[in-house]
Amino acid sequence: MSIKKLVFIFIFCSSISYSQIDKTYYSAEELYEKIESLEWQYSTEQPIVKDDNSKSYIDLRNFPDVRYLVDTNQAKQYEFWINGYEAEQTKFIFQIFPSEDKTNYDSIFLYVDLFNNVGYVDGKSWANVNPTQELKKKWESQQKQNEEIIANGYKPVTKLEWYIEPTFKSDKGYVYQSFKVHYDDYYVYNTWLYLLGRNGYQFMSLVFDEDVSKYVDESFINKVLDSIVFEEGNAYYEFKEGDEVSSTSAADLVTTEEEKELISLISTELLCVDVTSPNQRSTEISELHEGMILGLVSGYNIYDYLIQGEDGYEGTPENLLNQVIDYCKKNPSDSLVISVLKSIR
Repeated sequence: MSIKKLVFIFIFCSSISYSQIDKTYYSAEELYEKIESLEWQYSTEQPIVKDDNSKSYIDLRNFPDVRYLVDTNQAKQYEFWINGYEAEQTKFIFQIFPSEDKTNYDSIFLYVDLFNNVGYVDGKSWANVNPTQELKKKWESQQKQNEEIIANGYKPVTKLEWYIEPTFKSDKGYVYQSFKVHYDDYYVYNTWLYLLGRNGYQFMSLVFDEDVSKYVDESFINKVLDSIVFEEGNAYYEFKEGDEVSSTSAADLVTTEEEKELISLISTELLCVDVTSPNQRSTEISELHEGMILGLVSGYNIYDYLIQGEDGYEGTPENLLNQVIDYCKKNPSDSLVISVLKSIR
């Protein structure tokens, strides 16, 4: 077993979470011991990671050495300890050591999210992607994320710039982009990868600092993406006429939508599975949950909706409810709030 020292790297990422994790304050030494006590696995012992969630496997033999967490709860805990906020979608974490030199402890982190089973993502509108405009919108979003980071006692991001501008490889279904993320006294690189499949896409992020940036270029990014292999019948090139096509395009993956300002008293711990089940028809939902959903979309809180009967959603309430329940059936572990936001976009 090759054991290499842990390198602390801080990242930014917009996400909503409702999992229960340990938020106890620990000293740097205590935190190091906590992280090292997690159930790390090693590519020298197990180089193939099967991922039933995305119907694929990850082949780590392309890299000299990798250690990783495939227990989702531990991956989420690790991310909170390192970054200062919860990341609900995190599935796996890989610490990649790119150097062949066993005494070289340079490392790059790969964060893997849950698979987005949204259907086939095509390349329409990619020509409309404007890197300058997207960077501006991403910075505006990051400034809001900074409020949570500061509240949790961590350093906020002070500046963003492109390292690798948004790229789409239509022949392989690869979409990626990389930011240089500045803090007061240091900066890191945050690289977002999207592996498109026949039925949706897998989101991942690479995180590294200036010392190891020499390893990361488009060739390295492609090596990472090449390491994830879909099971037969699920690859991007296996799309057939008649397959479900997502309303999300490749361009949508790297563009930032204007955030809707919604006021809600719905707990983010209320999950889709709490509202419906796969056996229910889409029209079957309690009046309480109907009120919560319509109240959220109205732009008022739940009590305003129930008392005033106001509804700011442009579509019909019936269509909205059906969209939410359809989403919940496919994503039972997602928050009800997430299901509503996805349905109105």
